[in-house]
Amino acid sequence: MLSLAEQESSCTQEPLDFEELSKIFDEAFKLQEEEDRLKAEEEQKQKEWKTFTRTFEYEKAEETGFYKITKVKRKEIKNVTIPRFVSVIARKAFSSCSSLTNITIPDSVKVIGDHAFSECVNLINIKISNSVISIGTYAFIGCSHLEKIIVEEGNEVYHSAQNCLIETKSKTLILGCKNSIIPTDGSVTSIGHGAFCRCLDLTSITIPNSVTSIEDGAFCNCWSLQSINIPDGVTIIGEHAFYGCSLQSIIIPNSVTSIGKGAFQYCKKLVEIYYDAAECEDLAYDHCLFDNAGIDSKNGITVFIGANVKKIPSYLFDSFSSSCIIANVKFEDESVCKSIGRYAFQWSLGQQSIAIPHGVTSIEDGAFAHCWGLQRISLPSSVISIGKFAFSDCRFLTAITIPNSVTSIGNYAFSNCPNLTSITIPDSVRLIGHYAFEGCDSLSTVVFTGKKSQWKKLVSNIDHLSTTSVPAKYVICSNKKVKL
Repeated sequence: MLSLAEQESSCTQEPLDFEELSKIFDEAFKLQEEEDRLKAEEEQKQKEWKTFTRTFEYEKAEETGFYKITKVKRKEIKNVTIPRFVSVIARKAFSSCSSLTNITIPDSVKVIGDHAFSECVNLINIKISNSVISIGTYAFIGCSHLEKIIVEEGNEVYHSAQNCLIETKSKTLILGCKNSIIPTDGSVTSIGHGAFCRCLDLTSITIPNSVTSIEDGAFCNCWSLQSINIPDGVTIIGEHAFYGCSLQSIIIPNSVTSIGKGAFQYCKKLVEIYYDAAECEDLAYDHCLFDNAGIDSKNGITVFIGANVKKIPSYLFDSFSSSCIIANVKFEDESVCKSIGRYAFQWSLGQQSIAIPHGVTSIEDGAFAHCWGLQRISLPSSVISIGKFAFSDCRFLTAITIPNSVTSIGNYAFSNCPNLTSITIPDSVRLIGHYAFEGCDSLSTVVFTGKKSQWKKLVSNIDHLSTTSVPAKYVICSNKKVKL
């Protein structure tokens, strides 16, 4: 029980003022609010975690405490928001999620692996956060209906411009879509691997003058792509760069020095090629650059060889499929071409005649082999050498005059030309290769412009001109006949 003095003291205390009372209530309310927020966050985390474990296979990065998505458990997912405790989207994690239309990538994600979203054919929008520092090769290849590409401001590695995803330092466009417009400000010098691959709705696009390389598969299987310009300045066209496109014409400019395997394979609607690469490197036998190109064209392909071309590279127009795709070859006036490379037109030439321009000195091995449509060929007085198998298996070639500038005819050069009826060999020739006329079953006239003694010396080291008898029993020399 309080003493009288204590009772008097308590009675004399002043009541709490309203402001102090209000502060106490505010603090209590804030504490409760914070408690509710933390509880809600925890509940949300639990919910996200439950959804996460149900949707994804994952690994934990012990050093960071974040998680890596390794695989989607349910491929039929349509919309995905990746939680903030994920830092890595692993290789092929979302590959072939064909129902996926939208995905939200939080700013916790640092790495998007190779093929991470490949073949997500219905993905419409992509937004890359400013935290992403690595996007793997072909991360979005086959996202064929993509419409919008955005990179958040502040990303130090990547940026976006006009629906193009660009690696800033290397100036490489690594992803485009049907709505892309490639910047002309010099920020893009390379169209990256598979950048537009299987972009099915892309009909045309302009490549700016700043671009120097078009990498492997850059426009592969863009079925609707009907026109494209390759600017003078591009030096590299990668493997399968335009494979399966609907291009009707293509210009390969002066600057190109390298063309990869199958770069224009299955461009079925191709009707015109303008080739003007001055010093493009030789191709290999399996390059099949224009294999099955132009097969939907009624009249085949017309090829224009530009005035800048110094050499037609080996295997340039070789058609591995054995289809005669080239209906006509025309050399521009003032051509500086010096050489037609090995097997350059093998299997591909369908035209009946071709005029090689003056200035060409070498027709290399197999340059026109297996050109079944070829009936006549005009060789200029500049040609010095005709290589092995150069006109082998030209089954409808009927006659050829070899100019008096030629000094050598290679092994099997005219072998298996069953309709070749006559040939004139000038006295300038110092070498005829073995079996040069093997299988020329209709060869009835062989003229040598030199003397009998010259002919005997010329053929003294040849095993046979042909292993089978040909109708011509004699070589007509300038002074006498000599037995063949």
